Amino acid sequence: MDEKEELIKELQRVKYRIQILDMIEERLIMMRQLAVEAFENDLSKAEREEIGKQIQKL
Repeated sequence: MDEKEELIKELQRVKYRIQILDMIEERLIMMRQLAVEAFENDLSKAEREEIGKQIQKL
Protein backbone atom coordinates (compact mmCIF):
# COMPACT_ATOMS: atom_id res chain seq x y z
CA MET A 1 0.00 0.00 0.00
CA ASP A 2 1.45 3.33 -0.94
CA GLU A 3 1.44 6.49 1.13
CA LYS A 4 -1.51 8.02 -0.72
CA GLU A 5 -3.71 4.99 -0.02
CA GLU A 6 -2.69 5.03 3.64
CA LEU A 7 -3.58 8.71 3.91
CA ILE A 8 -6.94 8.09 2.25
CA LYS A 9 -7.72 5.29 4.71
CA GLU A 10 -6.65 7.45 7.64
CA LEU A 11 -8.88 10.27 6.36
CA GLN A 12 -11.81 7.84 6.18
CA ARG A 13 -11.18 6.74 9.78
CA VAL A 14 -11.03 10.36 10.94
CA LYS A 15 -14.26 11.21 9.12
CA TYR A 16 -15.95 8.21 10.73
CA ARG A 17 -14.77 9.23 14.20
CA ILE A 18 -16.00 12.78 13.62
CA GLN A 19 -19.39 11.40 12.57
CA ILE A 20 -19.60 9.29 15.75
CA LEU A 21 -18.56 12.24 17.91
CA ASP A 22 -21.24 14.40 16.26
CA MET A 23 -23.86 11.76 17.11
CA ILE A 24 -22.65 11.64 20.72
CA GLU A 25 -22.73 15.43 20.95
CA GLU A 26 -26.30 15.51 19.61
CA ARG A 27 -27.42 13.01 22.26
CA LEU A 28 -25.64 14.91 25.02
CA ILE A 29 -27.40 18.12 23.96
CA MET A 30 -30.77 16.34 24.13
CA MET A 31 -29.91 14.91 27.55
CA ARG A 32 -28.93 18.35 28.80
CA GLN A 33 -32.20 19.84 27.55
CA LEU A 34 -34.15 17.15 29.38
CA ALA A 35 -32.12 17.67 32.55
CA VAL A 36 -32.64 21.44 32.44
CA GLU A 37 -36.37 20.93 31.91
CA ALA A 38 -36.51 18.59 34.89
CA PHE A 39 -34.51 20.99 37.05
CA GLU A 40 -36.40 24.17 36.15
CA ASN A 41 -39.92 22.74 36.43
CA ASP A 42 -41.74 21.31 39.39
CA LEU A 43 -42.37 17.89 37.92
CA SER A 44 -44.46 15.07 39.25
CA LYS A 45 -42.86 11.71 39.92
CA ALA A 46 -44.39 10.34 36.71
CA GLU A 47 -42.97 13.25 34.68
CA ARG A 48 -39.51 12.74 36.22
CA GLU A 49 -39.69 9.04 35.44
CA GLU A 50 -40.69 9.80 31.85
CA ILE A 51 -37.72 12.13 31.44
CA GLY A 52 -35.49 9.44 32.93
CA LYS A 53 -36.82 6.96 30.37
CA GLN A 54 -36.20 9.41 27.55
CA ILE A 55 -32.62 9.89 28.71
CA GLN A 56 -32.09 6.12 28.91
CA LYS A 57 -33.29 5.74 25.31
CA LEU A 58 -30.61 8.14 24.16
